[in-house]
Amino acid sequence: MTKRYAEAEANFKKALAGREEQLQNGVRAAPGEPLTRGPELRVAEACRHYGILKQAQGKLEDAEALHRRSLSIFKKQLGPKHTWTLLSIADLGDTSRARGQLKAAEMLLKSALRDMEEHLGESHDCTVKIYQNLGELLLLMGRKEDALGLLEKAAKGLEVLRGQNSVAACKAKEWIRIVRDEDREEE
Repeated sequence: MTKRYAEAEANFKKALAGREEQLQNGVRAAPGEPLTRGPELRVAEACRHYGILKQAQGKLEDAEALHRRSLSIFKKQLGPKHTWTLLSIADLGDTSRARGQLKAAEMLLKSALRDMEEHLGESHDCTVKIYQNLGELLLLMGRKEDALGLLEKAAKGLEVLRGQNSVAACKAKEWIRIVRDEDREEE
């Protein structure tokens, strides 16, 4: 796995450097890319994906810096309510959770969720992902009742989006089962 992470990191680093160079040189679009995606957005996209890799590697400070950079660019270029901006807020929330900054993670995920629900609806894949991530975070924080509602929304959405027996839907349902079993044991 370490070799694959190293290869992925080299690829992401190269992609980000290339996109930054295009931005500095005023290249409006890479070959084959539409002109609607300017160099700033390509840099933000590269930062976001590189940040996700850094988080998977456990390099959380690097991940946070990359997520903050992508968020800043997306917010400036697309506005605060655009899906990519909201995904970057959620990414930053997930990184905060991984760093143990649970209150900050909750605030970020709730902010992204509120706007996702408003703009994309409750059954959109991005919204459903945040239901699950926020539900799992609230479980970590000991807030079972709040977590259950979100996990139930996630499970329902994942069943519709990916199928009743998909890994993601089963994972959400398993969290629900564990919480309910714990509640029964406590009674």
